[in-house]
Amino acid sequence: MFRDFLVALDPFVVWAFRVSDEPWAGFLIGSLILNLACVILGDVTSILARRLNRKVYGAYHDEMVKHHNLSVKALRNSDKDAYKAVNKQAHEAFGKYFFSQAGAFALSIWPLPFALAWMELRFGGIPMDLPFAIPGVGQSVFYPFFFIPIYIAVRLGDGKLLARIPV
Repeated sequence: MFRDFLVALDPFVVWAFRVSDEPWAGFLIGSLILNLACVILGDVTSILARRLNRKVYGAYHDEMVKHHNLSVKALRNSDKDAYKAVNKQAHEAFGKYFFSQAGAFALSIWPLPFALAWMELRFGGIPMDLPFAIPGVGQSVFYPFFFIPIYIAVRLGDGKLLARIPV
């Protein structure tokens, strides 16, 4: 069933790899476009989830800051017992906030396994000869050698771009 889903996606994805008649250029451009689609779709999903849950996330953040401030106040007053109690609550609040943000980040990468599965369907088992040998790698590689670094570069570039755009 999953394979059928990937085959159904094929016409919507494969065009990007046929942009150029040169095989290497087509593969790299297609990988770039597919990675861009993954990052954009993941970011949209993550942003929607953050917006839908902003009250919950805000409550976690406020609780974390409140308990931290109370623990600092207890520390200034040299009340060790109060500090330990409030600091424990601050750690619990931090855990809630941290893992809610981690979950939101996980939403931003959900398209990647689907893209990799599609790439495996299309390019799995096909060695790509390099113009030169790379020590420890050899003269040929498979699609993840290029696809994953391109994804990382697109993700980093997207992060820098989103930091400049007020959402």
